[in-house]
Amino acid sequence: MDAVGGLVGTMKAGLGSKSVNAFVANASRGDVYEIEAARIAQQRARSPEIRQLADRMLKDHTESANKLMAALRSHGDQDLIGEIEGELDQHRQTMVDHLRQASDNEFDSVYLAQQKLAHRETLTLFEGFTSSDEHPELVAYARGMLPTLNEHKEMVERIEGSGNIRS
Repeated sequence: MDAVGGLVGTMKAGLGSKSVNAFVANASRGDVYEIEAARIAQQRARSPEIRQLADRMLKDHTESANKLMAALRSHGDQDLIGEIEGELDQHRQTMVDHLRQASDNEFDSVYLAQQKLAHRETLTLFEGFTSSDEHPELVAYARGMLPTLNEHKEMVERIEGSGNIRS
């Protein structure tokens, strides 16, 4: 189910990258998901690699949420700040529910698979938005986050390629 949800999310991210409001809503919800999923992984992960990944996701996505808010405040965008709900949409809530429902034996592989899909979705969103000319502060935020998001993707691929986490 997460794979299908991830593909749907990637398609939505591509569409969301064209609109400032959709970008803000999706970037914000992505951070909320990453923070929530990382907190769950910090408690449930068996693998030190997954715990380390979760620690990094919590740190970087908390920073991302703060930078997004700063970009909106610097531009005086009260309406866009209102787009940041701090809640998960149905797609991301389903992913969190799957994490919570995963057995102890499958948790690490479920978290890793979700991270792969979530970062594919997030990179699609952020890369698409960098060509926007609507909101320079948000474009700068998106461009500034790309190296971190690519690093996250590489971390997930490295763990996946290590063979230490079985799916």
